[in-house]
Amino acid sequence: MGEGVRYHQAKKAVIISDGRDNAAGKTSKGTRFYKQEDIDAVRLIYHLVKERGMTLAGARQKLKDNKETTIRQEEIVNRLKQIKEELLAMKDAFDAFAPKV
Repeated sequence: MGEGVRYHQAKKAVIISDGRDNAAGKTSKGTRFYKQEDIDAVRLIYHLVKERGMTLAGARQKLKDNKETTIRQEEIVNRLKQIKEELLAMKDAFDAFAPKV
């Protein structure tokens, strides 16, 4: 499973149900490895299913209907989350220097 599952803490069943488990290569010891496009696909499916509350069938249909827009929306959401984290870190830094009354 490696990076893709650790990154999202997703269950193997999500990957298998998408058919990506069969696309994985294997090392001589039997460890699966995935291409970056497979990891990106898992991240997108995770976003649709876990964060937006869609079913796997609904996520599959959304990707089929308008994949580029879905990818762009997921990128925007991720960037907004990063900005939020940066702003909260700045707020905490300012709060640390603020005089306590």
